[in-house]
Amino acid sequence: MKKLLLFYILLSGCTSQAQKQTFDLVSYTAPKGWKVDKKEKTIAFTKEDNAKGTFCVITLYKTLDAGSNSKENFNTSWESLVKETFTDAAPEMQPVSEDKGWTAESGYASFEKEGISGIVLLATTTGFGKLANILILTNTDIYEKEMTAFLESVDLRKPPITENKKPALEKRVNANNAPVVGLWGFYNSEYYGNVLTSGYFRKEYTFYEDGTYQYRRKDWSTTVKEILFAYETGTYTVSGNQLTISPKQGKKEWWSKAANQRTNEWGKRLSVTNHKLEKITYNFEIKYLSGMEKNYLMLRSANPTERDGKKSNQNNSLHEFSYSQRKLNESLIDSPPGTK
Repeated sequence: MKKLLLFYILLSGCTSQAQKQTFDLVSYTAPKGWKVDKKEKTIAFTKEDNAKGTFCVITLYKTLDAGSNSKENFNTSWESLVKETFTDAAPEMQPVSEDKGWTAESGYASFEKEGISGIVLLATTTGFGKLANILILTNTDIYEKEMTAFLESVDLRKPPITENKKPALEKRVNANNAPVVGLWGFYNSEYYGNVLTSGYFRKEYTFYEDGTYQYRRKDWSTTVKEILFAYETGTYTVSGNQLTISPKQGKKEWWSKAANQRTNEWGKRLSVTNHKLEKITYNFEIKYLSGMEKNYLMLRSANPTERDGKKSNQNNSLHEFSYSQRKLNESLIDSPPGTK
């Protein structure tokens, strides 16, 4: 497979005869005949051939406030859009492109997930306090012409001037001193092949001021008949950059799904088993990712745990996990009936 033009021409200034559409600060020409899925913060274009098993998904994200360091912004986006979902591999970077105050960074890596392998490409553009992201997933180069045409059609306009607006980078001040107290979550959507399903995999830690914590996990998959719900409570201590978690009790439950298949409803409890209790000390860091406008709790350990899973099959490699900060009343995990 070719390198798929990731030194691409995002800022080439090329024009298209087709009528352009606008999403946030980005104007583009939609690829003809592709499925379109438009949401509040993203617009995705999908082309697939089920007979041949080929696909290409282009996702354009709403711009975010960001600092002026284009490489740092790319790394932030790669961490949150690629590393957390598709692959731990480092991106193969392409030459930087600059034009009219915008700076484009791009890179790609191979991925394999749930039996599907392909290439994930990320293109970011930084300028005027904003960051634009385009993510491409594909397992073939047969859509390269259409993909190229889309990227060449993309154009960014300057954001409107807002008086007294402080640079987004200022939000990073003291971010590394933020406490672990609060709600931290890992949220992963389910893909069946290249198609996004209604399924999800979620984990949350809540650290309380009194030195206790609660861990919850919920897996709702379209390919599994039951819902997995796990929970654990215990105590924690912080010393420097060391976070020690000491579990006291925990359970793992399997539930049937609701008859209407709604992902926020429950059927009946089918079975309950003990959740493996593992005391562990993490090296931790709290990072503010300007591109995502969130704090992330980074946990690193020499050994995998049942709570976090594992991130490496290599010996003597650290396992690193990231959890984004949320307000205490914004948990995305609903507990089953009878569970507090």
